[in-house]
Amino acid sequence: MTPRPPPLHDRAANPHGEIRQRLDAPAHAVTLTDLCALWQRGLITWRLAGVAHLIIDAGLPGRIRGAFGEKLMAGASHQALDDRPCPWTPPCAFEPLWRKQGRLSGGYDHASPWLLALDPVHGDLDVTLTLFGFANDWLPAAAEAMTAALAQGVDWRGATGLFVPKIEILGRRLTQTEGVTPPPPAHAYRLDFLSPLALTGADPREKPASLITGLALKIEALARWHDVTLGTAFDRQSLAARARALDYRFSDGDTVTWTRGSRRQDRAIPMRGFVGQLEIGGTDAMFADLGAMLALGATCHIGADAAFGCGRYELGVIPLSGGSP
Repeated sequence: MTPRPPPLHDRAANPHGEIRQRLDAPAHAVTLTDLCALWQRGLITWRLAGVAHLIIDAGLPGRIRGAFGEKLMAGASHQALDDRPCPWTPPCAFEPLWRKQGRLSGGYDHASPWLLALDPVHGDLDVTLTLFGFANDWLPAAAEAMTAALAQGVDWRGATGLFVPKIEILGRRLTQTEGVTPPPPAHAYRLDFLSPLALTGADPREKPASLITGLALKIEALARWHDVTLGTAFDRQSLAARARALDYRFSDGDTVTWTRGSRRQDRAIPMRGFVGQLEIGGTDAMFADLGAMLALGATCHIGADAAFGCGRYELGVIPLSGGSP
């Protein structure tokens, strides 16, 4: 990936902090294909004994996220906790992984460079934390904070009434990968959702083009965590027009509802999402880039509330012949 810029010594000339400046001024523009080759992930997986049944609790990823944030806060500078740039060298892990880094042009937030996924494995539960791009500079600190959160910080039962035995961490595995392989040209692509698909303020089945527009903007935001940008081809207006020209078909689906707690608002927030399949096809210019975009999206999720585990999918290809994948 692109080498890290030299350290910034003049803090008076850098009021937003090193992380924000780096995100605001990526080194150069690349294509989606280039970004696929650069795409860097650090994955940390914890295996928890005997709690696979908790996978049915859609609110659990949000509670794990909250516990993770509390552990990051415990090691943060007082400036970062006060929503100011961390002055440490390097900055505390709370700075890149939790504190908001402002907005891109057009009002879209700089993306949080991590997400969670849960998987049942033979009666046990795997919890995976994925970090993107240069956020992996803080991979060891993230691993320790999440380990502490899983061991002693998570409300595992929530409001579900499920029985939860004492949490035992059977193992922890760290891996790092670079590069994502785009799928071959296709008649259409199929998304099989492994966690609820959500869209802020709407049912995703009513505004499917917003999913693609939002995914493209998220990928642009995460590209900056790789010190690059996708450039003017990924402006919101152009993306929206191209996304509307695609064909969308939802199937085998159902709606799920749950609540998540908000420490900031001190209340329970209702959540709603779709679980099923989405097929996307079309002949618009967007479709030429769609395979690469969806391959990246399979690593960073699609739709709203990805930080709470939503929008995770497996990507399938419907061949140009129109036969079965």
